[in-house]
Amino acid sequence: IEEDYWKTGTDVKSVVASCYRSMLEDGFMERVVLGGELRSDNVINGRSLGNDQEYMKNVLSANILPSNPLAGWSSFYNVINKCNSVIHYAEDVMTLDPDYKSGEYRANMAEVMTLRALCYFYLIRIYKDVPFITEPTIDDTKDFKVAKSSDTEILQRITEDLELAEKYAVKEWTTLEETKGKVTKNAVRALLADIYLWQNRYEDCIAACDRILAEVYDQSIIDPVAASKVTSKTLMFLDPEGNLAFNTYSNIFYTGNSMESIFELQFNHIEKGNSKLFDYYGSPKAVGQLAAAPLDKWSTFPEKGNPAVITDTRATQSYWADQSSQEYYIYKYVKNPATITGTGNAYRSPDSGTPNWIFYRLPDIFTMKAEALVELSPDGDSGSEFRQEAIVLLNKTYKRANPDLGTDTLTVSQYPTQGEMRDLVLLERQREFLFEGKRWFDLLRMARREGSSSQMVSKYLLRKYSLTGNSAIVQNKFAIMDALYMPISTGELRVNPELVQNPYYLTVVEKDR
Repeated sequence: IEEDYWKTGTDVKSVVASCYRSMLEDGFMERVVLGGELRSDNVINGRSLGNDQEYMKNVLSANILPSNPLAGWSSFYNVINKCNSVIHYAEDVMTLDPDYKSGEYRANMAEVMTLRALCYFYLIRIYKDVPFITEPTIDDTKDFKVAKSSDTEILQRITEDLELAEKYAVKEWTTLEETKGKVTKNAVRALLADIYLWQNRYEDCIAACDRILAEVYDQSIIDPVAASKVTSKTLMFLDPEGNLAFNTYSNIFYTGNSMESIFELQFNHIEKGNSKLFDYYGSPKAVGQLAAAPLDKWSTFPEKGNPAVITDTRATQSYWADQSSQEYYIYKYVKNPATITGTGNAYRSPDSGTPNWIFYRLPDIFTMKAEALVELSPDGDSGSEFRQEAIVLLNKTYKRANPDLGTDTLTVSQYPTQGEMRDLVLLERQREFLFEGKRWFDLLRMARREGSSSQMVSKYLLRKYSLTGNSAIVQNKFAIMDALYMPISTGELRVNPELVQNPYYLTVVEKDR
């Protein structure tokens, strides 16, 4: 009961924990995974996508109506409301519970402000303009009819929140699972860098990345004293060529909470398994509802300056090709790492383990900083220093995935223009983060920066839609920038008359119906 609650620090921490717990729910995971992958050039219909998932097929074919269940956003606002409740009540608890100190209060504020910002960042990337609510729903006197705020306004507000949260967030928690699964300073910095990049604030993005990179253990420096202090909570890039060797796939995606992880959701197959990921990507019971689009550049590709065809290890870590069915099954997160070649029995069992979901890890930081550097490097000598630094960062993930390259790595001379460097960053991010819920947002960020979706559609999306035979229709639809966002759900419009449908679905879809 509300009036009997919010008396102790334990009450506060319990609700903070419920914020994280709400992010494990199927509805939240559905929006996070599909929001970043379903419309991208990474995925197509999988074999087990049945008639009861017609709503997913419609999104995959760019046939989206406001009545589509995936247009719902309540799972995000559920988390936001719990975060708002903590922000509303927690300060008063310090006067009621002398054991609830200001340091704990500030750390809790940093957690919920960051989680709320993360939810809003997903919302504006999926819908663009959305209601911005900062007060909790406490009783029925609350006005539920809230109009949309612009994405620009929301970004400004959550950026301010995160800049404050970075000051108060803890560097690490007591356990490994807490350090990787709860908000830390580096988690705040990673989200800030992502938002700065979305806002074209490239210097700020680089600065946020640098604050993380300053805390990374450098394997290239042979220092016995420093090496003796390395623990599982040490932030370190898992480089097989470094002084400390690891099975990168197993550590990052199977076991979870790897040393290069910054923030990931903590699933537990006994209490709450990541069932949506098994549905989408596959399990021993069935192959996934989604399949990898067969794009050659993922697995074998002749990079500039290297005529040999290179096999990128991220291919076998991410998907496998069934030659008999000509399908490409997704393996990332759900693969049994002991299996090298793909077979239907090689999936991890949900009964014995369940994958976490990674929001940020060190390669995010490398590639986000590289992208920001490229945007600050115009053609000519003036941008050469930035481009060189970007190449060094991109080589970290590229070399790890191509261990047989020797000295044939990426060089600035192979990518002499800003445009070519942009393409390289986007391609390297696709290869590194396949099926990690980032690709659609990467393409959308590019389109926003250019003020046009033409390159996004012609250069990337049509490769996928040409497989389904509706490329002409998709090209016409996605030529309109507003069509890159999801519609507001019919149900939300019905109960909230202050909401206005996203422009594309007013002018095009509703007219066509």
